[in-house]
Formats: sequence, C-alpha cells, structure tokens
Amino acid sequence: MDAYDDLAKREAELMELNKAINMQSELILQEEELVSRQQSSSAQRPSSKSALKGPDDPENISRYGPDTTTEGQEVGPSLSARPRSSRLPRGPSSGG
Repeated sequence: MDAYDDLAKREAELMELNKAINMQSELILQEEELVSRQQSSSAQRPSSKSALKGPDDPENISRYGPDTTTEGQEVGPSLSARPRSSRLPRGPSSGG
C-alpha cells in the first residue's frame, strides 16, 4: 500500500503544479491581450503633437526609434529582380 500512497501523493502534487501552470498561462494570455489592446488603441489615435512633427523630432525618435529609411530605398526585392528560376512554372490554362 505504500507505493500506492506515494503515487497518489505524487499525482496530487502534479495536479497542483498543473493547476498553477494553467493559472500562470491564463495570466500571461490576459496580459498579452491587454498589451495588444493598448498598442492598437494608442496606434489608432496618435497625439496631435507627435503627429505634426517629423520623423527626426527627438520625441518621435525616443518613442519610435530613428528613421532608418533613405530616399528611394526598396523594402524588398522587386519581382523583376528575382531570377526566373525562382518563379513558379505556369500550368496549362484551365479555359475551355
């Protein structure tokens, strides 16, 4: 009976740990949701001061970081710059 008692005791401990982990996970999810809501609401209504200032304004730099884009800089490679081999081959047309 000692082995069964030990197993039951361990099972109870594991259930308590599992419960604590689940509570912690729930708190983390709630916190992430709250942060996400705060970020989306602050992004929707920027303060009138910072909206009128340029990207090089110290207040904007401290909030968003320096403007690292340059004139004419592309975000990613354009389709024409890709080698032809990376494009997917076209299948036969499905027209009738």
